[in-house]
Amino acid sequence: MWHQTITVPPGNGAASLPSESVAFLFEQLPASDSTALPAAMLRLIEPVFPAQHCAVFSLRPKRPPRLACEASLSPRPFPVEVGLEYMHSWHRFDALSTFIDRRGASPGHLTLFQQGCHDIDNRNYLRNCYERCNVIDRLSILVPMVAEASRPSHWLAVNLYRVHGTAPFAQEESHAMLGVLAVLGAAAKLKYGALNPECTQADVCGIGRLSAREAQVTELVAAGHSSKEIAARLKIQPNTVVTLRKRAGEKLDASNGKALSARWAALTSPALSSFCPKYRGYTHTRSDD
Repeated sequence: MWHQTITVPPGNGAASLPSESVAFLFEQLPASDSTALPAAMLRLIEPVFPAQHCAVFSLRPKRPPRLACEASLSPRPFPVEVGLEYMHSWHRFDALSTFIDRRGASPGHLTLFQQGCHDIDNRNYLRNCYERCNVIDRLSILVPMVAEASRPSHWLAVNLYRVHGTAPFAQEESHAMLGVLAVLGAAAKLKYGALNPECTQADVCGIGRLSAREAQVTELVAAGHSSKEIAARLKIQPNTVVTLRKRAGEKLDASNGKALSARWAALTSPALSSFCPKYRGYTHTRSDD
């Protein structure tokens, strides 16, 4: 595991990439589809610094991370529940969270933070957030959003992931691509620099407030399954299903099963793809997949 803090002069890095590619990246900034920017980032760096998945998080010291957007070029996209579980609990075992809690920064600095699967001591975190997604390495481009003194009010993290069958991020390789990575950081800052770190696109459409298990139960309720069927499928007690349905209903402002199903259908419809497209086709609970 390694990290490196660098000073990036304004405009540095654009010359390292084809001008039309950089232009295309920044054309995605006003796009309503939240996958547009991270997907453009992955395609931009693919010829020189390939990664298979990209996610942008807003990070605050001593607070859970908030997902702003994500996209994947891998034929095996990240399961939806992984991001939810990471935000709710697994981030506590992430060395990046510890780094953010302790680190100060000043304008003009960019920090690269790498964490591979071999750097992780907590076995449950490794299994749930790396092995489950076929990930071997993650490189975070950290952009400080400085409010006062030298302490960031929050950070934007552009996380790039590599999967098994590819090489880990080497410090020498990353250093050679500093200009390219600086362009990604600049794009994220322009897009999400004014983002309230307490509110993300998933929160806007409501689903981001659900725990992973609440989302699982709600999806199955919307699919027409009874509490008994859901309990059997998820291997939990029927009373637990009732409790999870109640909590989900409170968070989504749905007073009964019919309203909960309608709310879920509305939130996962293509019409809301500009807010949270990753929740469409939310089928990770299917035990027969």
